[in-house]
Amino acid sequence: MERINDDLVFNYIEDNFMKEDKLITVEMSFTFFGKVYFAYLEVDSIYTGNLKYPMVEGAGKLLEAFEEELESDEVSKFIIEKVKEHLLEYHSDED
Repeated sequence: MERINDDLVFNYIEDNFMKEDKLITVEMSFTFFGKVYFAYLEVDSIYTGNLKYPMVEGAGKLLEAFEEELESDEVSKFIIEKVKEHLLEYHSDED
């Protein structure tokens, strides 16, 4: 677990969907105001700077606020860094 800011903690990242040995999406878990949320990110979107989340899940009351938090510059930069680390650690020898 790694604190991003006062309201948001990063829990983990793992592979979510692969197609023809290519990682398409990752699952990321966060704790936002004490509740667990999941964001599924299209991996290729980290290279465009416009992060794409096909699905975000969590407690309904704060879901919209969580989605807005994901779009902040601070969190976007953090997520891009974490996805790149994940790719280096688990997928760097596949290319």
